[in-house]
Amino acid sequence: MSKHWRQSFKDTIEKRTEQGMALRGFRLREGFSQTSFKEALQKHGLYITVSEVSRLETGKKKISSEQAAIFAVVLNADYKHFI
Repeated sequence: MSKHWRQSFKDTIEKRTEQGMALRGFRLREGFSQTSFKEALQKHGLYITVSEVSRLETGKKKISSEQAAIFAVVLNADYKHFI
């Protein structure tokens, strides 16, 4: 039986939030840099800085429900991954 993916990344998850890791993973999956992601978010009315994207991904800032909903649209993902 293979390990669950969370076991493989246990040390990383402990340092970061699972929601932040999901945000980064979906952003990379969709081919966005932090800058291009910020620009895509602006087209949907969410104005955040690249620094804020980084803080959200590292878990230093919590993702709001409004942000999660817009991330879901931009990243073609379920908003539940981000809350």
